[in-house]
Amino acid sequence: MMKQWIHGLTGLKPLMLIALLFVGGCQGESDQRTDTSAPSKDDETMYTLVDLTPKTRSLSIVALGDHLIHGAVYKAAYDPTMDTYDFSKMYASICPLIEDYDIRYINFETLMAGKAYGYSGYPTFNGPSQGIDDLVECGFNWMSLSSNHSFDKGEQALLDEYHYFDRFDHVITTGVHDSFDDQSTYMVQTINGIDVGFLGYTYGLNGFILPQGKEYLVDLIDPARIENDLTNLSLISDIQLVSIHWGNEYATSPNEDQIRLANAMVGWGADVIIGAHPHVIQPYEWIKADNGNQGVVFYSLGNFLSAQDQPDPMLEAMACIELTMDTENSTITFDSIEAKPLINWIDHDFSDFRVIPFDEYDQDHVDSHELTLNGLDVSRQYYIALWNDIFPAHPIG
Repeated sequence: MMKQWIHGLTGLKPLMLIALLFVGGCQGESDQRTDTSAPSKDDETMYTLVDLTPKTRSLSIVALGDHLIHGAVYKAAYDPTMDTYDFSKMYASICPLIEDYDIRYINFETLMAGKAYGYSGYPTFNGPSQGIDDLVECGFNWMSLSSNHSFDKGEQALLDEYHYFDRFDHVITTGVHDSFDDQSTYMVQTINGIDVGFLGYTYGLNGFILPQGKEYLVDLIDPARIENDLTNLSLISDIQLVSIHWGNEYATSPNEDQIRLANAMVGWGADVIIGAHPHVIQPYEWIKADNGNQGVVFYSLGNFLSAQDQPDPMLEAMACIELTMDTENSTITFDSIEAKPLINWIDHDFSDFRVIPFDEYDQDHVDSHELTLNGLDVSRQYYIALWNDIFPAHPIG
């Protein structure tokens, strides 16, 4: 499908309406009485069908970073009175912020395969599956399952997590499969009349090797494979979204491999690329490929939820994208691309975790933050400077 891209701001939202207009042949007396006699063949009555079907269709996307469940996180979520886990309070402030978006993405940095595989934190992670229920209840509907920790507990744990999502018919997962047939069946969902295609990849599995003959389990970064996937996906979808696990941990700038691959993927048909893995925020970039294709890449949104013990991983980004597709000529207009700051607040002794908008991060949060108590700088001023350096187009103050 040949597509064109426009990067700009419109704000026009056409209404859906089909009307049948009757033009001419409306003759009558001055008192407006209707002539009910049969029309003669000399009448000039004309019936014109005017198609007011909307020529544009809109799509909105919101994306959050790494759902990184350290032992301290799931222990804080434990409810001893019910002998269960409740993560919902940890991101309750974020749920209202994402509810109006069509696609709501989060990266599964670590497994949540359940009790059968033993709960554990670093270096081989596994958390309670109740966390999946809470994320879905919050509103997330695109889960990226491919990360360097996907195989931490082996094949069956990965498949159990993958099939846990079978109970949610509206949730999209990418990056993990249970067969070659499943891997070769591209995920396409029609949203607001737009066919949206989804893909997901990771750079590796922390030294774990996929079983021979089961390479389908996790989609690994292979440029030839990604080019083939995007080429084929572009034939059956209007817009292509890619989640990708890449980059250097704790680096606030993308490396050359990220930049090179991002440009290649846009050339192959990716419209939106969402990066993960560095655990800190990296900038976003508007890319125009050599062949004229255009798209946006968020190199890293940082963590969403974690127990990491340094200041920079506490600051995270929420990517907000609104676009419009012209159905007549397949033109895609990016109406809005924005990054918004969030904070991962941790109470003393890692006993409570909350993700909150930065504008709610007041001095009380600063003073009570676990990292402040450990002598580290998590002040508003520190994060304002860090954010504005990485996202100068969206400054905060």
